Amino acid sequence: MQFKNWLKPTRIPDPPKATATRLDPTGKTMDILPTLKTELAKCYLNPADYEDLISAGGFKKVYEVLKKKHFPKDDKTKRGVFGETISMLWVRDVLGYEVPFLKRQWAMQRERPQLGEDVVGFVFPQSGKDKLMIVEAKFYASTKSNLEGAIDQAHKTITKCMKASQCYTLYHISTFFHYSGKDDLRKRVLAMFNHYKGKKFEKNSGVFVITSDALWTDSMFKEKMKGNTITDLNCWGVVHADINLLYEEVHK
Repeated sequence: MQFKNWLKPTRIPDPPKATATRLDPTGKTMDILPTLKTELAKCYLNPADYEDLISAGGFKKVYEVLKKKHFPKDDKTKRGVFGETISMLWVRDVLGYEVPFLKRQWAMQRERPQLGEDVVGFVFPQSGKDKLMIVEAKFYASTKSNLEGAIDQAHKTITKCMKASQCYTLYHISTFFHYSGKDDLRKRVLAMFNHYKGKKFEKNSGVFVITSDALWTDSMFKEKMKGNTITDLNCWGVVHADINLLYEEVHK
């Protein structure tokens, strides 16, 4: 199943200045498993090497090596990467942003999450303003209090990011474009970095939460983000009865 066909959006109560959407999976739980495994593998590989490795060893063999040598053993870190992967797919495959580099690809330590914005996407039109999307992702499906705390933390993090004077992840991505030989894109991302608080590009943001339907209420975003000050903040909640099972299966 293609990711863009997996989630059905439904509008739910909005926090101030924000738009909230509940995303319910369609079809069977395991229909999306091959797609998630493929994208999770890419989190741990250099984009330039991925196709060659898959062609040489086959996906199953490469995935087994990644699980043994590169996947973190720490459950919290693994859950973080799982949540970032699903949110990245939403930004890329549904919203249509280019996501040139995944956060986990520059992780310095196997067992710890990498610092920086969870998902950074771009639209580079031939004319008009470039667009930037920054998303903070959370995957919590244990207790309702943990989920509420995760929403609070995600909102605080994205607020800090959007109101900051600069976003250093943009600088790292511009460097990636430099070494990829894409100098035009390097310059466009560097302009976002240098004029982060200006109006030379369109800046968008979102909070992306993944959880179980047993913990979720449709008013949760509105209740936990009463003090939101980010104009046009996007709030997305993936609500899945079998999300923990899907998480376990994707790591087998």
